[in-house]
Amino acid sequence: GIFLLFPSFAYAALTSCPATATRVAAVPPLAEWVASQGGDVSVVQAADAAQLGVGLVAARAVRRGDRLLSVPEELAITAESALRSELLGAYLVEFEPYLADYSFIAVALLNEERLGEQSSLAPWLSSVCWQVEQHDLPLLWPSDDQAELEQSTAAPCVERRLAAQADYEWLRENVFEASPMVFPESVFSEASFLRALGLAFSRCVFVPAGGRQGEPARPALLPLVELCNHADSPSASLHARGPQAGLFGRGGEGGAVELTAQADLSAGDALTLCYAEATRGELLLDYGFVAEPVPPEASLRFGVADDDPNYDEKVDVLERVGLSAVEQGFVVSEADPLPPDLLAYLRLCHLGPPSTPSDAFLLEALFADDLWREHLQQPVSRQNEAAALQLGHDAVTSALGKLRGDVQLDLASLAEAPRESVGYRCAAVRYAERRAVSAAANELRAALGSLDGLEYYQERRLKLLNLTPVETEEELEALRSAGRRTSDSSSYDW
Repeated sequence: GIFLLFPSFAYAALTSCPATATRVAAVPPLAEWVASQGGDVSVVQAADAAQLGVGLVAARAVRRGDRLLSVPEELAITAESALRSELLGAYLVEFEPYLADYSFIAVALLNEERLGEQSSLAPWLSSVCWQVEQHDLPLLWPSDDQAELEQSTAAPCVERRLAAQADYEWLRENVFEASPMVFPESVFSEASFLRALGLAFSRCVFVPAGGRQGEPARPALLPLVELCNHADSPSASLHARGPQAGLFGRGGEGGAVELTAQADLSAGDALTLCYAEATRGELLLDYGFVAEPVPPEASLRFGVADDDPNYDEKVDVLERVGLSAVEQGFVVSEADPLPPDLLAYLRLCHLGPPSTPSDAFLLEALFADDLWREHLQQPVSRQNEAAALQLGHDAVTSALGKLRGDVQLDLASLAEAPRESVGYRCAAVRYAERRAVSAAANELRAALGSLDGLEYYQERRLKLLNLTPVETEEELEALRSAGRRTSDSSSYDW
């Protein structure tokens, strides 16, 4: 049976993982199977990556740009493959999951479990390489550990769990219970779905859309590729290659996902990928590990209010710069506590009614091309700036209040907890995020106290027209006096 995915093996697989040496020894048979399906595995081999477990290394010296590994696209498990499946596609066509591709991949994994040894992917999914420890899947952590994770990072832990439950409920009501012969409860239970979903988050890599302009990279499960460990500065990258026709239209190769060297590598050098441009808290939530050192940064999320009278106009502004109005994350750090794009986003959230109705003119089509890159990068009005800064301050105050304990507790946990424990991982992230969010809070407080010293849109506009704004009563009285003198000298030479 398929280890970890089949019910009879699931619990054992999540509580006791074979020794690294056993898992390394299981990679060559898996590589032979990938090669038999049309892949190229000649440049990679498995190795013991110490605390990281199993990893891939270069089998020989390669140059930057060389292909390291090629896996046929038909071996990938993706949302697209689930929707194109003759069996699953018809059932999932109306599924619009909160967790997007990951929930489709989870259903596809459960379907492979249902197929058992009849699955075309059984040589991969039955390999001990596929085994994952429970402490590597945060969705399956005990409730106490999940509570500590929620109180250690601004990453959306609670939202992730609620979204997983909501996706399962939709599937249960609309798919599983409607076709129990196809989706038996023994395989498609809530516990099994959460397990498969945890695997999807933990094992997926992001594959760029080959040749399709503007499409984002999508998560995919791929044999062998999943064994690449994470690095902030990776030695390899992934590319999708489309089908290649043979001579005179005969033969040729199907599409594949290729691992390519990012630098010259020697034999034995680790092959690593950057799993995601994410904070350590986000990586912990998705993959269950913390890469050290842990930089002092945190990701905060904001969105435009659904009932904003100018919602559509703001969506258009954000889409022009590749940002989301529903939920957009911004990384704040000790070195850069208030990124310019975060401030621009906060200003846009409060542009126009009900917060600052007098600023709504900036949302007119006339300003569309310049609004984000010019006007929102600077204070718009005192009222708008105050509302924007307060929105940011409320968010960081909430994030700080959510963090468990204090700095002393963080440092004590880091000193005493075993490095592989959940407590250590959470403390490392919590200490780093506390520093980042505290820096942002201090910066926002200082900015709120300096509103009177800022230059706003109207002042900048007057300067551009070589006009000086009237700012004091003395200046206003001087203008009145000049006006009276002009009206008194009313003798004109006609």
